[in-house]
Amino acid sequence: MIHQNKSLRTADGIELNLNAWITEHAIADIIFCHGFMEHSGRYQDLAHYFCEHKINLFGFDTRHHGKSSGDPRAYLSDFSKLIQDFKQVFEYYRKDSNKPVFLFGHSLGGLVVVSFLLEHKEVQKEISGVLLSAPLLQPNADMAPILQKLSGFVSALLPKLKTIKIDSSEISRDPERIVAYDSDPLICRNGIHAKTGDVFLQQMKWIAERFDQLNCPFIIQHSKSDKLTEHEGSKLLFEAASSEDKVFISLDSYKHEIFRDFGANQVLDDYWTWLSDRIPTSTLLPFLKF
Repeated sequence: MIHQNKSLRTADGIELNLNAWITEHAIADIIFCHGFMEHSGRYQDLAHYFCEHKINLFGFDTRHHGKSSGDPRAYLSDFSKLIQDFKQVFEYYRKDSNKPVFLFGHSLGGLVVVSFLLEHKEVQKEISGVLLSAPLLQPNADMAPILQKLSGFVSALLPKLKTIKIDSSEISRDPERIVAYDSDPLICRNGIHAKTGDVFLQQMKWIAERFDQLNCPFIIQHSKSDKLTEHEGSKLLFEAASSEDKVFISLDSYKHEIFRDFGANQVLDDYWTWLSDRIPTSTLLPFLKF
């Protein structure tokens, strides 16, 4: 596995930090979007797993996150910027590849990926499928009332007001993963800005009205015990999407970062099984074990 680190400048001058993990004789590409307040550099384990299965993983730090530019950190006043950035990254990675491509979104990244596909429906025909991990399609039921109060007036009056914080104990049941999260200097620990919370809420409302327009193959894995994003949102997308090729794996006991929790190997293996079934046999055949 080879790690490549580059940067990409957006039209409005943001420098996006790109992380790519490349494997020899790759049979497919995954373009990945990470979650809120974190960064793509955390996904070396995920990259290693997919590279072992001959799949390249391409990621980037979203604006105001990780090593990408933009201040205040983890602040967002316009969700369309995230969609534009993902489109630019998608086109950048696709321009020199003719391999089957999959999109992968975790948490907030899931909201970005689904929004991108609903805004650019032509891409749904270009890709081989979508993987979603605990996507932020609805706020968790415990957080929703607080976020609702922040919307509208408060976010307009005090857009950079710092509010609720992410509880790191909710990312995983594995204490080592929590320690790694808490000690990562690139992870934001400030409360969610009022404007950012409002932007997320409005985007979730926008896509919920368009779930039926998702018509490409996809798999969702989401735990019922997730207290950061709402399991019910994934269920609603699965039920409403017009795609005839869709899978929803509802997990028990896992916390938010399902591939950094106990039982992560099963989660990853389920993604791989789904992926391999959607890669052309002629491409996959040299790597199959009989």
